[in-house]
Amino acid sequence: MVTVAHGRERLAALGLLGGFLYALPETAADRLLDQALRITVPAGVCLYRADERPRVIVVLTGLLRVFLSSVDGRQVTIRYARSGEIVGLVLALGGPAHVNIEALTAASVVALRVETLSALVDTDVLVARACAQELSRQLQQAFEDLSAIAFLTVRQRIGLQLLNLATLDRERHLVVHASHEELAETVASVREVVTRTLDQLAREGLVTTGRDEIVVLDPLRLRRARIGPGSRTTWSWCGCLMPSPLRNAGPPEIAARRQRVGHGSGAYGSLAAVAVAGPIERSTRSRMPRSCRRTITKTPNPMRGSV
Repeated sequence: MVTVAHGRERLAALGLLGGFLYALPETAADRLLDQALRITVPAGVCLYRADERPRVIVVLTGLLRVFLSSVDGRQVTIRYARSGEIVGLVLALGGPAHVNIEALTAASVVALRVETLSALVDTDVLVARACAQELSRQLQQAFEDLSAIAFLTVRQRIGLQLLNLATLDRERHLVVHASHEELAETVASVREVVTRTLDQLAREGLVTTGRDEIVVLDPLRLRRARIGPGSRTTWSWCGCLMPSPLRNAGPPEIAARRQRVGHGSGAYGSLAAVAVAGPIERSTRSRMPRSCRRTITKTPNPMRGSV
């Protein structure tokens, strides 16, 4: 007699111990999966193009990229998605948008039926709430990505992007499969600057570089050396972008902290952020000019005393 898994057991069998589907009521998740299509694609395949019908995709394994492209071929990345995370939700609920979804690595995904998801949003308040929370989380991440590009140095952006793009290879090393040119595009810089920075990181023993491949040797030290404390934006951004593979890889220090903190829950378990980000040791205000500090201190809060 064959027993069909349902609910949490079904999600666990798919490797989804967290993320969007896990946040839904079990009956809603089962209904979506019953009508879903499982797809396995190699690296480089475009799963959605801007001129196609809306598509909602949940990542089982691999790394996806959501990006915009210009008429002259330039691209800008909006966000990345790993196991448990959903892409295309804004397309299903808000209508078509000029975005593309690409598999950066070999990936296994589940394509949900848009009509079924829309019907659940209209009839189940818990599903609607989960969608709103997911879109809010994605918007907050976009804010932090934008602030990182605006406020971090090129060296800091490269360090964070390496941590963000790293995936586990068969030897369980953290590897970034990208050329210097591709990495430069993601951090709004040029290839020569990226090459110089990677050479310095390699001399410090933080990474090794090869042909279209960068191996992260010590993610903890890379974060400390290239990010450093002192900025709320830096700390928050690093926490959001620490990749899921870091929960099961890296030096013993990560494993020890993992045991003390406990396992995260997929895309929503920020264990890697706890292991790598660490506390903020200095406030941003302490580095402001004195005139700015005086102005901030003396400016009254218009909301103070209101109900």
